[in-house]
Amino acid sequence: MTTGMGAAGFSYEEMAKRIALKMGGFGYDLSTGFTADAKASFQKMIFSFSALYRNLPEAINIIADILVEGDLSAEARMRDLISERKNNLQSAIVPSGHIFAKRAAGAALTLPAYRDEQWHGRTQLRFVQHKAGDFESAKTDLQEKLHTLKSLVFNKKNLLINITADEQGLKLVRENILHLLQKLPAIKVIQGQKPPQLVSVYAGIAVPTSVSYVASVLKAPAYIDQASAMLTLAAKELSNSYLYKHIRVQGGAYGGMSSFDPSLGLFSFISYRDPHIAETLQIFKDAQAFFSQNEMAADDMEKAIISTIGALDKPLDPSGRGYAAMMRIFAGATDEMRQNFRDNVLSATPRKVKDTLKDYFSAAAKSKAAAVYSSQEKLAEANLVLDEKLIIENLIEE
Repeated sequence: MTTGMGAAGFSYEEMAKRIALKMGGFGYDLSTGFTADAKASFQKMIFSFSALYRNLPEAINIIADILVEGDLSAEARMRDLISERKNNLQSAIVPSGHIFAKRAAGAALTLPAYRDEQWHGRTQLRFVQHKAGDFESAKTDLQEKLHTLKSLVFNKKNLLINITADEQGLKLVRENILHLLQKLPAIKVIQGQKPPQLVSVYAGIAVPTSVSYVASVLKAPAYIDQASAMLTLAAKELSNSYLYKHIRVQGGAYGGMSSFDPSLGLFSFISYRDPHIAETLQIFKDAQAFFSQNEMAADDMEKAIISTIGALDKPLDPSGRGYAAMMRIFAGATDEMRQNFRDNVLSATPRKVKDTLKDYFSAAAKSKAAAVYSSQEKLAEANLVLDEKLIIENLIEE
């Protein structure tokens, strides 16, 4: 919210002009994940910008103004931002329904996935729908809570500065960053919030669409777990073979895929623009049984390894390299851990993958969750044949 409003006596329009003149790009993100050993998790608000060296002092001043003197009193602008957020989320559902479904299911299994869904999924959409629909009565409470959050989050004790530049750029940042450090308060914040209670999810989320987005998600091991590399390879092979054949070719969906995300602690099966629901959920179960009992072909194993190593070694621009390095710091992922993961990928065999999946799918089945984004009619039709009924909820307000 604060990034889209005025600050330090400047109106929103004046701030937007300052940003456009002095920065090549400015944005923010909310990021969460497990540490590499999954013994802890992190939650971060990340502000990022780029600037030419000659503009760097003023760019840092702009960031300081936003973080310290952001103006939350402009009610008309706040209303517009909330409505914009609501419209952006609603318009993202149809092109990205599989991501929304995966978030809805994953939120039942791990704290990072729960936070990710709160920030970017249907929980966030419901929140902004409510605020936009009843802004006049909600605005005072919202402003008070935003001020409280600013004091808790925009704090020197929470600050980590990540810089990607050459030697001259690093020197310039050191010379100018003191202005930001002096303005930020240094208050020790006591974290007293209890973690949320995660509950089982088997959700049918009704949205205005003629197709379905189906997700079945399992709790997954840590990045440093020996199974992690095998699950990464398995996700590649599932996407390229079994799910492609049964969901896309035979089922007529636009896509069927699998992913392993140790940061969120999830192994996911998802379909995209799918004409089916019950059949797809059954295919997800069948895929687990098939790969628990059968070894990958040698050629497919080689392709999965090449694809995985290619993803690990993909080229990044300087900004991407700096961001990736920062995320590794948050996760505590050392070079030794990364090399061990890489070695496990390269030494994988069809037998290792099958044995890992047999043990993993058997144990993880106890912690599964599912979510489907589709029309009210299709969800009701699916419930006629599903043994485990979807709990249907309507998402988009009329």
